[in-house]
Amino acid sequence: MKNPIADAYRFNRKELYFACKEKLADPADADRALSHLFWENAHCGKDGRIETFFYPLPAKVKRVNVQSFDAPRYPAIESTDEGFLRLCVTTNWVLQLARFGSFDNWFAALSQKNRKKLRWLRNALPKEGIQIVPLETAAQFDSFYELYLAQFPHARKHPEINVIVRDAYRILIEQQRSFSFLLLDADKNPVAANLGYLNGESFYFTHLTRKKGLLDKFSPGTYLTFFLVEKLFREHPEIHYFFMGPGKYDYKPAFLAEPLAIYRYEKKSLRNLPGLIRLHHRLGKERKKFAEA
Repeated sequence: MKNPIADAYRFNRKELYFACKEKLADPADADRALSHLFWENAHCGKDGRIETFFYPLPAKVKRVNVQSFDAPRYPAIESTDEGFLRLCVTTNWVLQLARFGSFDNWFAALSQKNRKKLRWLRNALPKEGIQIVPLETAAQFDSFYELYLAQFPHARKHPEINVIVRDAYRILIEQQRSFSFLLLDADKNPVAANLGYLNGESFYFTHLTRKKGLLDKFSPGTYLTFFLVEKLFREHPEIHYFFMGPGKYDYKPAFLAEPLAIYRYEKKSLRNLPGLIRLHHRLGKERKKFAEA
């Protein structure tokens, strides 16, 4: 049975990946960096078998994250025919825009609490002098990374990834696929930003960041995401799926996105005993989180 979410997710992904890779000035670190940008290299169907998007798994691979298109179930360690154990360790999230048909229908389906908050943000933020502008120039990318590295300092450990992501987005801008924006305060200083791109029926949200400060009470990251959803509905009716990326954050279920399981695969091998032990420890943590959800 065909899965329309899986079809939308897979569409043109490999071709887009290699189109970016071919144009990079230094492709040495491209596989790792572009896999980071385009999320996981591997995906699986209901049978759990691994398929890759961009390049084959190394022969001696011990561990790999794999995107599934099923909702997460009660956490359990499963064995696969390919000699791996797997466990759902996080989720990707997808908002099915086409299910609602219009922005007004989507907004009406939100909880009363979320509708009230978003109406307040829509009225309050313009009074603070904020504006949202397309993120396109080299200077704007510098502003984005200033925000991003301040919020996620661990990203400084791999500057080569940041450079390749920036260069890849320049290619996406040339292809008119980029759907990336900066939220500026009254003094034109960046407060929040996103990177994302359009592909087929889908919009992929790859980065969202914000600056801590006086506007925190206005949830600028949430408001920017709300701006994107409305803009997609009103200006891009061809976009049926908004893939919000891995990790559960409050705004995703609040915006009626649905979770898709991401599995950690660990090779069943004595040489990978530490990884298998870590997977069993992780099982307990995931069951605790599942019970608290």
